[in-house]
Amino acid sequence: MKATFEILDDLSSAYADIAFVTKLWEDARGKHFAPPWAAIDLMQVPSKAIPRICVVDVVPSPLDFIYRFWGTGITQMHDLDATRQSVTTVPPAEYSTILFKQYELVVTARTPMTYVCQFEDDKGLERRYVVRRFPLSDDGETVTAVLSMEEYGENNEDLKKLFGQFAP
Repeated sequence: MKATFEILDDLSSAYADIAFVTKLWEDARGKHFAPPWAAIDLMQVPSKAIPRICVVDVVPSPLDFIYRFWGTGITQMHDLDATRQSVTTVPPAEYSTILFKQYELVVTARTPMTYVCQFEDDKGLERRYVVRRFPLSDDGETVTAVLSMEEYGENNEDLKKLFGQFAP
């Protein structure tokens, strides 16, 4: 499988759930570059969106990202629960590589970033989804976690089948 991603301009307004989480994040951060995880109240998020949220903790040295919260919709999409695991363990390796890079870019930029993740299987079939990743900071200076809101679209069965091939 081939896995790539592109950085998108802020398209959060095109996706209602991403727009909602963007506003929640903006309100929680106030004048800071990022809010702490404790300031994000998931109970305010529409119930249909919570399953597509995940949060990683940033391990600074050596750099790694460990899933703290892995929504049930993401579990269903990937046929696995990665809670308390490194992003590097999410199969296939091509996918975990782009996940790591996306989180790394958010840590470096210290700002929300929107990506389209694109996949091509060995038959040349393409699938994609959009994700917006938001930095979180418990110390007000460094990115200590990243919250993500994923949008798979209405016809996501092909994407689910693709990820299902690599489930442990």
